[in-house]
Amino acid sequence: MVASGDSNPRPLGPEHPADTPRDPMSDLDQLCQWTSNNRMLFNDSKCLAMHITFCRNYPPLPPLRVNNTPLAVAPSLKTLGLHIQNNLHWDVQVKQIVGKAAKKLYLLKRLKRFMLSRDDLITIYTCYTRPILEYAAPAWTSGLTKVQTEKLEQIQKRACRIILGNDYTGYSPPPLQQLGLTTLAQRRESVMESNFLNCAIDII
Repeated sequence: MVASGDSNPRPLGPEHPADTPRDPMSDLDQLCQWTSNNRMLFNDSKCLAMHITFCRNYPPLPPLRVNNTPLAVAPSLKTLGLHIQNNLHWDVQVKQIVGKAAKKLYLLKRLKRFMLSRDDLITIYTCYTRPILEYAAPAWTSGLTKVQTEKLEQIQKRACRIILGNDYTGYSPPPLQQLGLTTLAQRRESVMESNFLNCAIDII
């Protein structure tokens, strides 16, 4: 990936500080040479480039090539299940996990019809649906907008409505406490606090 905010694109990394302009093609050439020396090959068809920038109209950037094959520039890339956009927003990530989690609610509805106990339904939700909504959450929590937060919370709200049925009175603390749940926002905040404390302890 190449970061760009001006006419001099530069690779990110400890060897090349952000204030040191450098041609990214030279790094790609060295990488290709290293793979060749170690009898490895790139799959050119699976290689993409993404220019990270916050500019609406950024200057044209030099084409990047791997083994003389031009790399297509993608607005977003999926890596390890995380969708990263070139503007570092999380619209694609939220859309993907909300859609995937919503499909899991169908299983919850079906099992509800078979008269499963409330505890079993809660276990199914917390084991099969909620993890989707929280995958890699520390990476994107701080960048969520209010609208994105509400979209994520809406999935858990639907799950509560399915589990409680006619006893559902709204998405508020009493019903959540009745199910032994907290809001997704509270869970993400708790994870972030825990990670911060762990980092602080490691530094000390």
